[in-house]
Amino acid sequence: MAYSTVTQIRNNDSKLNDTDRISDAVITDRISIADKHVETDLSNIINFSAIVVTPDFINLLSQYKATEMSLVYLYGAIRKASEKDDIVYWSEAYNNMLDDIKSGRIELVDGSDPAVSIALGPQTFTNEAKNNIEPALGTGKFMGWQTKDDLENERPINA
Repeated sequence: MAYSTVTQIRNNDSKLNDTDRISDAVITDRISIADKHVETDLSNIINFSAIVVTPDFINLLSQYKATEMSLVYLYGAIRKASEKDDIVYWSEAYNNMLDDIKSGRIELVDGSDPAVSIALGPQTFTNEAKNNIEPALGTGKFMGWQTKDDLENERPINA
């Protein structure tokens, strides 16, 4: 199952509407590769086999990466890297959404039913450790274990 369509990619950038320069087959190939990027980047937090209908955030990631890769196909190294060109725009859009997903700002649910989680673990990814507290393992003299009393003195449970 492809997460985006040729029509969506062509609609993202008018330069991709020239079927003489970039065929549907090339864009379909770019979508396939983009989808592999999406699955690779999110495989540790999303159960892709649980997806019934592609969620919007996965569709957008696929579009962003496939549009970027299609523009790279058209322009390659000809584009100036010093300018914020189309390729950089789509690459940044992909990376920004990926960061939003990994930080928990986007809920990991199936596109057909918002009550169905596709997350492999918790929906949010937060650090619940207390600030400025060293881990219990390896904080004693010579990086050894600490006793429960030592830990209680260093990090009171009821603090």
